[in-house]
Amino acid sequence: MSSNFKPGPATGYSVGATICGAMNAFPKAMDVELAPIRVNNITAGIIDANLWGNMNNADREGFSKDLENFC
Repeated sequence: MSSNFKPGPATGYSVGATICGAMNAFPKAMDVELAPIRVNNITAGIIDANLWGNMNNADREGFSKDLENFC
């Protein structure tokens, strides 16, 4: 499973970008090395679910706006 972290570096997120880049590159390399076995990668996204229900509306909107910069 991978991440939908913004496909490029952002200030203060070099470690996150590195980790997510590796998580996206590894299954592609494994797909080539293990052929004919298919290797897939699942990239999870943000889902508006009850998980965020404890946040007030202002915090939830701010959180959503912040995510736009990274996803």
